[in-house]
Amino acid sequence: MDQTDYPALFGDYLGRSLDYVLAAVRATATLLPDDLREQALHTLRFALDLTPAWLLTRDLLLVMAPKMEQAGFRDEWLPYLEAGLRQSQRIGDGRAEAELTLEIGYVFQLRGKLSLARTHYTASASIFEKVGATHRQALSVNRQAFIAWLQRRYEEIPGLIELASKLLPEDDPERATSYVVLGWVALDRRDWQTGVAYFAQALQLWQKRGDKREIARRLRDLASALQMQQQYAESIVHYQRAIDLFDEVEDIFEQAVAKMNLGVVYLSVGQMHEAATLFALAEPIFRRVQDVEHLAMLYNNQGIVYRNLGRWASAKHAFLTKVKSN
Repeated sequence: MDQTDYPALFGDYLGRSLDYVLAAVRATATLLPDDLREQALHTLRFALDLTPAWLLTRDLLLVMAPKMEQAGFRDEWLPYLEAGLRQSQRIGDGRAEAELTLEIGYVFQLRGKLSLARTHYTASASIFEKVGATHRQALSVNRQAFIAWLQRRYEEIPGLIELASKLLPEDDPERATSYVVLGWVALDRRDWQTGVAYFAQALQLWQKRGDKREIARRLRDLASALQMQQQYAESIVHYQRAIDLFDEVEDIFEQAVAKMNLGVVYLSVGQMHEAATLFALAEPIFRRVQDVEHLAMLYNNQGIVYRNLGRWASAKHAFLTKVKSN
């Protein structure tokens, strides 16, 4: 009679698979190759239901999360994060619960579901506080502040920024997020100099750390502020630097946003062909990640460009597509 312990055998096999995939994902400096990503997702489908495999499963989820976000995976990645969150709650792994709640909040933010993002950021900050993870608590609080700005809940921002400030060392790069929020608030008030100063502070902090992706994001913020002041030549230089850095770190979505913004600058200075080219490059990326808000902005700008070029049919199509996207 066969005495093989198949559950134990499967658990052993899954453990080895998790070990291998986790090491491979950690060793990948940029985006995950398609075959590795599919192997990792296949492994997670089984591992997320097995309590004995939790530690490796948790680590794989958290290592993959920024890479999946950077590659533009949102709706297809969210169920894995939510399954991991449920497992962390069953097991009582508070730190993992906080991290996964934070990651889920960011996916909702990227999908434009700001109320859900806010709820998850608030919950993650509370859990980080309970487990004594002060720096991660500050990150969650800063993200709450950013959502408050997006929702124009200006009255909430000072208290959140003050709390994050108390939780962080003076030269911590995470302070840059606070500066970014304050910068956008200043621009909303048409206080251009203050906005530029905050964005420059944020950029300086990340330049000291040498994080190319964050440097690119802050360059894009600074370019936007200069664009609002019609300082188009400087804005173009900053946008192009951001695009080049996003290319280096293989961040196609953030790069697409920068390309669209640069296209708007070219539109403003009457360089319609350059604008049309940049909009065309950004469109398939926004379609891939199903970013309706950015698509709506892009189609509107495309319509204006085509109208200015006398391409009436293309202009009509872009404007109508914008309506459908909403």
